[in-house]
Amino acid sequence: MLVCAAVSESGETGASGPPVEPTAPAGERPAGISDLSLGLGIALFSLVLLAYEVVQIRVFAYSVNPAFVWSVIAITMLGFGVAGTVLSLSERLRQAPLGPVLAVGCVGFALAGLAANALFARTSHLMHFESSLASTFTFATIAVVILSTLPYAFGGFVVGSILSRRTEAVGRLYAFNLVGSAAGCFAVNFLLRPLGAERLVLLLLAVGAASAGLFVERSRRTLRWGVLGAGVLLSLTALWAPSLLPFQPDAKDGLVRTAEIYREHGGGEPIREWEAWDPIGKIDITSWRGQSIWTPDPLPFKGYTQDGGASSVLVGLGAGHADRMKLFDDTVYGVVHQLRPRADTLVIGLGGGPDIQCALQHGARSVVGVEINRSAAEAVQGPFSRFVGDAYNKPNVQILVQDGRSYARATKRRFDVMQMSGTDTLTVQSSGSFVMAESYLYTVEAFQDYLRLLKPDGMLAIVRFGAEPYRLGAIATTALRNLGVARPDLCVVVLSQARMKLSLVKKLPFTPGELDAIDRIVMRSAASNEGIAFPPYDIYGLKFGDPLVRLYAPDRPGNEPEMNRLFAAIRDRQDLGLRVVPTDDRPFYFAVDLVNYFTGGPVNPAAGAQVGAYMRFMGILVAIAVVLIVVPLLAFRARKLRSRGALPALAYFFLIGVCFMLLEVGLLQKSVLIVEHPAYSVSVVLASLLLSSALGSWLSSRLRLSPRAIVGLAAAVIGVVGGAYVLFLTPLFNALLAWPFALRMAAVVVIVAPLGTAMGMFFPTGLRRLGEGGGPLAPWAYGVNGFASVLGTVLSMPLAVLFGFTTLFALAVGAYLLAAVAFLGFPRQT
Repeated sequence: MLVCAAVSESGETGASGPPVEPTAPAGERPAGISDLSLGLGIALFSLVLLAYEVVQIRVFAYSVNPAFVWSVIAITMLGFGVAGTVLSLSERLRQAPLGPVLAVGCVGFALAGLAANALFARTSHLMHFESSLASTFTFATIAVVILSTLPYAFGGFVVGSILSRRTEAVGRLYAFNLVGSAAGCFAVNFLLRPLGAERLVLLLLAVGAASAGLFVERSRRTLRWGVLGAGVLLSLTALWAPSLLPFQPDAKDGLVRTAEIYREHGGGEPIREWEAWDPIGKIDITSWRGQSIWTPDPLPFKGYTQDGGASSVLVGLGAGHADRMKLFDDTVYGVVHQLRPRADTLVIGLGGGPDIQCALQHGARSVVGVEINRSAAEAVQGPFSRFVGDAYNKPNVQILVQDGRSYARATKRRFDVMQMSGTDTLTVQSSGSFVMAESYLYTVEAFQDYLRLLKPDGMLAIVRFGAEPYRLGAIATTALRNLGVARPDLCVVVLSQARMKLSLVKKLPFTPGELDAIDRIVMRSAASNEGIAFPPYDIYGLKFGDPLVRLYAPDRPGNEPEMNRLFAAIRDRQDLGLRVVPTDDRPFYFAVDLVNYFTGGPVNPAAGAQVGAYMRFMGILVAIAVVLIVVPLLAFRARKLRSRGALPALAYFFLIGVCFMLLEVGLLQKSVLIVEHPAYSVSVVLASLLLSSALGSWLSSRLRLSPRAIVGLAAAVIGVVGGAYVLFLTPLFNALLAWPFALRMAAVVVIVAPLGTAMGMFFPTGLRRLGEGGGPLAPWAYGVNGFASVLGTVLSMPLAVLFGFTTLFALAVGAYLLAAVAFLGFPRQT
């Protein structure tokens, strides 16, 4: 199938029906529409369609559970599959005048997109996981998925109609299509911050509608001015964008839950003081009237969230307020700095800046703060600088906008202290740990990077929550052992403060003096923390006024029994009883309950309910794909299944649909390691797949080889290149981490291109083998392929979580080889 946003197995862009005979003889140009107008129109519309998908991914990340985010790709593929089915089945549409057909498609895209986003903005709060099948979650999800599919169906219908009608100029039009699609991959990264998601969505829809003006013949002046007017009217709606599209944060995330709790306790409504849409995550900074941090003296504060969930705080240490707080002494924030005062300090993940303030309070010689979200860093460094005591602008402080993992690999500096406090893109208030989101900050290889950048007696301090220290202990000790430490169990200390857990890690064993100092801090914390009240965190049980508790210290009495057992097993090199120790090949640190759900391990009840609901959500996507793609074909084209060779042909198109999406989503997730964030991964990987798969599609029609030879060649390339991915991609990406950002982006393009080129050969070669015009099986080829693309997208992330990216790539490569075998049973050309 030809696609325009999420790349599909054809390697081409713009959803399309099967090749059909043009309404005019080949080479005869329909009057009134020039190739230049069509080319410019398809380039502009392809840019809009790709950018629309990318911004929708960003909106989903803000408004719903992270597990839903990658479903946008499945929704996109579903829309394109519907477009292909409609074009395949409707002879009337294929015969209608091209200009009006394209105008209807462009305006339909805009109106459907407006309706879909307006509905989503008002119902996303219902799309949280519930245990009942007959729930608002189920019905809201079905409505949102179906309506969200329509813009992609109209978009696929536009581009597909052009490419299938204008076969005599397909090469030139296809080039315009690629240029627009590749540009759309990056457009959101430049437009989202200045415009915001609400305005950007509306402007993209307006440009999509207005692009119909390039498709309409000059003789149809009324229609041309009508579509241009529709675009202008839609663009004017951007003036009221927040009211038309009131995107809200996930109803289960910290921003919403905190507001609910404050209201319950008479705290009033939150005041949103500042917000910014960023490709990395939407930042909201809020305050509440009459609320203070008590340290024990009152200090003002402001709440900080990223994508409504990852929480932090801005502490008001500005003019007129104390410059020292007990909050930063005998708490999980301050322990490491008491052990290493006046340190050269690295902080990864800044949030509202409390870690920077803590380091400065303890007299740090130098502080390097690494924050991946530019908007977050600029907010604290700019409009809120005075409020936080100008912490980011001190002469000994350096703030870098960069991914913490890549900085840790590339820097030559060495530090006494490295601190990460709750650094992630999630929320500590979530009810379970079911999240299919990779985190390359919490893997064995990441900890090896952190330990290497420490001075010989340096210390790594990580604040996490709940039972996470068990996983962190396994990760840290595995990393230490890989670095040659014989007794890693002697190099870790774990402290608890209410729900917060502090893990301290060194390259050298903790000395008796250090352990005595830790015990003294723990013993006095009951008295010294008395009176600390921290409303933003206290309401979730993250109580800085509670005393510290030692869970584990080497060779000390009074450790928690479970911790003693864990580190005894580490010491004796026994099985740790943990089902997942995250690595760069399987970086799903937050997905422990998902793994345990399928492998029989212990599961948090709330997380188990989430997994069940997620599986229902995936089932809803697949069921809708069956209803909208497979059922129409069964109703109208079932007799074609009696064609000779139908089973091998449909198996071929099914396999390449599934495995293309397995590889695409796998590459999107895997590339996050070196391009720093999914927002950048979407841009560079999709652009690379677009261009390289298109090259493969073009080569498949130019090579003077038989169809079997072309498929065999493509399968051989995929076998070799995919095999190299399986064996070497993880260590290769690790080696590239130290490169400059631009070179890493270029490296991804080079790595993806050979595989994408080979993948792009399969689909067009299969269609040509079916016969001129796609043959009698063409509608089924498109339908099965579109359905398989949805299914492959649905399966890709659970497979990666359960088995790792290496296994995912191996499965996809094997499926391509099976598809090559199925090709041998194709029907003869007609």
